[in-house]
Amino acid sequence: MALCGGLRQGETMVRGTPETVAAEAQAAIQATGGRRLILGTGCVTPITAPTCNILAARKAVEAGQ
Repeated sequence: MALCGGLRQGETMVRGTPETVAAEAQAAIQATGGRRLILGTGCVTPITAPTCNILAARKAVEAGQ
């Protein structure tokens, strides 16, 4: 079993900054020890999420490996 989540759709991915995305992603990775975590918004990432925020989430995952 794995957890899918860790990032808030509207507050973080759409209206947040790359820095807030990275901080929230790092908190989720630390909370799970980086194990069995599918970092995401839980269901879908809104199309209105800025590309820089999506890339910040990816960078946080890559840094957490």
